[in-house]
Amino acid sequence: MKEYEYKVHEPKIVAILAGLCLFLDLIIVLIGVDQIITGYMTQLGWFLGCTIAFLLPGILLLLDYKRRALYVIRSGHEYCYVPLIGKKRYFRREDIASAKLRWGSCFHMGYSIVATDHNGKKLFSVEDNMVNAEKIVCIAQNEFQKGNNF
Repeated sequence: MKEYEYKVHEPKIVAILAGLCLFLDLIIVLIGVDQIITGYMTQLGWFLGCTIAFLLPGILLLLDYKRRALYVIRSGHEYCYVPLIGKKRYFRREDIASAKLRWGSCFHMGYSIVATDHNGKKLFSVEDNMVNAEKIVCIAQNEFQKGNNF
């Protein structure tokens, strides 16, 4: 990774929630193993369902915290977006054709900035609750005021 000026990334509360989900999953697994060993386990399906119900969100939240970020390189003219799943994408400000401010999604009830290239392909998406997201919003507002798309 190149040197960068700042990074837009998930706040620590995401890692705390991931740790909480994984901790609860560990407790469920320990209770379930105890129930299996003592012979009191009657609903193995419920045990597996509860285990997966806490394990998957915990892993996904932890991955989101550790991996997903937008790196701003060289005074906001070069960017690197690392999605949750997929390859890093390097691009320049000139590659951004449009940036839209969207309200709400399945997992976030706030504003998101979604930037697309000239072919309509999404370059990055950041939410307003992410650390340093206000700097990206300021860049977008300045560009909109100048008459540029982003």
